[in-house]
Amino acid sequence: GNEIWRELAEEYDKAFIDQSIWINRNKFRSDRKYRNEKLKLVSSEGFEYAIETTTSRDMFFGDAIIKASNAKYRIGKKGDTSNTIGLWKFFTDKYYTRLIDVSKYVFEFESNKKYFEEILNTGIPLETTYFNLSPAIINDTIILFPGASEKTKQWSPENFAIVANYLLNITSSEIVIAGSKYDGLLAGEIFGEIIDNNQRVYNLCGSTSLPQLVNLIAGAKLLISSDTSAFHIGIASSTKVIGLFDGRHFGRFAPYLNLNKKDAAFLYPSPIGNYMIKYNYWVRKNNAKNLGFNINEIKPDEVIKSIIYLLDL
Repeated sequence: GNEIWRELAEEYDKAFIDQSIWINRNKFRSDRKYRNEKLKLVSSEGFEYAIETTTSRDMFFGDAIIKASNAKYRIGKKGDTSNTIGLWKFFTDKYYTRLIDVSKYVFEFESNKKYFEEILNTGIPLETTYFNLSPAIINDTIILFPGASEKTKQWSPENFAIVANYLLNITSSEIVIAGSKYDGLLAGEIFGEIIDNNQRVYNLCGSTSLPQLVNLIAGAKLLISSDTSAFHIGIASSTKVIGLFDGRHFGRFAPYLNLNKKDAAFLYPSPIGNYMIKYNYWVRKNNAKNLGFNINEIKPDEVIKSIIYLLDL
């Protein structure tokens, strides 16, 4: 698996894992020696089953590992061409002994659930993602998570600062800015825009492991996050969340339709706006063309309105 998620897997899934092979995706792409070593290791294990779980398969990563496994049963999703092109997919489809079509299930959680129900030939009684955590003590903490994998998914530090200033003025909560070490610059920009009371603002970017981040989010009374893993951790931790999205892959990773409106808010730029009015339209349009809009069209007032609603201020 992708070594980025190693800490989470070893912390929460160790009871289900007998052996792991962790791969640095960047080195796997750029370092031929490293790539060959990992593929040789996979091949040498003599697996009977190899299962690729990705919808948007990558011929240089998951598909390559499936091929190298030489497993008797090589199972994958029929998937799409978001990370490849049709001709390449035509050839990599042949690496598999069985391809399962779950394309009618757009939402990723539902797609994965149906996929494994097909493989296991049984129903799976799960309604949403979750971490098996001890009941968290909810602290008077609100977390801001400004980072994201792409700049177009990042709500501006200026907007986060406007929201932080509002929270400092209207609540007694501590404000924690969380993220990776690479998000430190964003945290610095937010700090620079905070008017006063910054003794209640803390920068933890780069200071937490992934399991520590899970516990931090699980103990917060609210998470405000860009479109990144932290948002989904918040959902799985049963923390109230406000997610900020540019609209790409609408319906696939968000919104979660089965959540109580008092637990989560999903905010999109004005072209999408009240997404439930034309939900199916935006699902078809944005997954077909992968359209995104300017995330900073989401105004701080919209986030503040959601804060008031979720926290009953």
